[in-house]
Amino acid sequence: MQARVLLSVVLVALAGSSQGVAAQGSSHVYTVPGYRIRVARPSSWKVVDAEHVLASAQLQALERENPELGGALSTMSRPGSPVKFFAFDPVTRRRFATNVNIVVAPIGTKITFDTYATGLAGAIRGLSSASQLKTTRVTLPGGPALRLSYRLHVTVRGKSVEVATLQYGFLRGGTQGVVFTYTTLPQLQSRYAALFGASASSISFR
Repeated sequence: MQARVLLSVVLVALAGSSQGVAAQGSSHVYTVPGYRIRVARPSSWKVVDAEHVLASAQLQALERENPELGGALSTMSRPGSPVKFFAFDPVTRRRFATNVNIVVAPIGTKITFDTYATGLAGAIRGLSSASQLKTTRVTLPGGPALRLSYRLHVTVRGKSVEVATLQYGFLRGGTQGVVFTYTTLPQLQSRYAALFGASASSISFR
């Protein structure tokens, strides 16, 4: 179940006329409404959260023009949805928008971080569309986390596309999993590496 939730928002494919990667400029620390989750993202990136996902005419237009976005928006708009936030670079390349999203999922019973990390890695390993999985346990300002990087084959506009996925999984209080997912194209990894790293280092739970 958790793997399906993560995959439902692992990418946001947007039609756009701009090419190349936007100049990232300054960053902004964003607080997810209703949660004590804070994360930095470039000020130029567009933000969608669970409270405002369908409140903006611009977002509704994006959904009409880009059916691929509809699934993520629909998932976020459902009561109790685990998808709480995503932000994307409005400057696209190959009709793909680099993005970050946050999934918050309650866990039925209290577990240890070791159990959580093993389960999260196992969920990705079990996906036939995932490859080149690498996992590392890291300690960030937000606490201990499992860092996962892998390639994922998805279908965008009827075509198979390989994306590079970077995730950080946190266990809160032993009963809540919080996963941050950063997604871009493999050829853009080096350009976004510093940005993704800075964003991950800004994660806090206050």
